[in-house]
Amino acid sequence: MCVFKGVVNRVAIMDSLASPFELFSPDCINSQIKQLALVPLDFDRIRYEEETIIELSEEDTKVIKEYIEVVKLADSFLGNPANFGLKEDENYVPRRKLLEKVVEALAQNPVAAVKYIEEYKEPEPSRRIFYEGSRRVGRGREKSR
Repeated sequence: MCVFKGVVNRVAIMDSLASPFELFSPDCINSQIKQLALVPLDFDRIRYEEETIIELSEEDTKVIKEYIEVVKLADSFLGNPANFGLKEDENYVPRRKLLEKVVEALAQNPVAAVKYIEEYKEPEPSRRIFYEGSRRVGRGREKSR
């Protein structure tokens, strides 16, 4: 795992020597996104320290920070049970599992995360009281297309 060492002069320092992963491999990127999603994004650039030092420009870092904000937002939805509807709804657990899978995929493979969302199909709610949960997760997406 790439180790986040902290921020110095608005530069996030990532110790890549401590990582068993090849620099910029999918596992390395996954590790970095997960670590940076846990800290305030109060930096303008990212520096990777390995055998050589690689420092990203502010523009490149900005793109990564925006993506980390998306990951944080998706992760924050997991913390609110209301996002999945009522617990009595038979689709509550599948909705929660879908979002867990999407959040994990966002850090590893964003294309897979989109695919999971697009492929998600949910049966018509069995009771009127369950429509809100269905609308929030599945059915609302179909109407917006």
